[in-house]
Amino acid sequence: MIIKQENNPSTRLRAGKSRKQRGVVAFSTILVLSAIVVEVGIAASLLVYFLNRSNYGIRLTNEAFAAARAGVDDAMIRIVRARFYPSCETTYNLVVSGAVSADVTIQNVACSSVAETQYIISSTGKALGKRRTLTATLDINPSTREVRVLNIAE
Repeated sequence: MIIKQENNPSTRLRAGKSRKQRGVVAFSTILVLSAIVVEVGIAASLLVYFLNRSNYGIRLTNEAFAAARAGVDDAMIRIVRARFYPSCETTYNLVVSGAVSADVTIQNVACSSVAETQYIISSTGKALGKRRTLTATLDINPSTREVRVLNIAE
């Protein structure tokens, strides 16, 4: 006489549960553990994203500052090369690299063609979404064209 094990009640009920009940418990356990692993992965990726974003923002801010400084230096060179700067206020754009540029404004304080001895340079450096502005005040000796930087402020 051969007894099939599937029909034997003692083998069908191990530890008080049938195969179907054990499968349901295993499936729900796998789902819960998978949800926890996915949640930890999402939290870790968000943390890495925000850390990289802040470092990238700092780098862009420094690039914008360097562009603003380059704008001030370029304006000083333009003032020294021109004997008398042609207008009271001049604005131009200086492209430093592909995404980094500076908007430079040169303003003559006295605004007279006879005694142009003091200039105010305002340079706004832009790198993607970040902006930094530098303002420089220059004093120029009319006879020697020596440029003295009186003040550079952000």
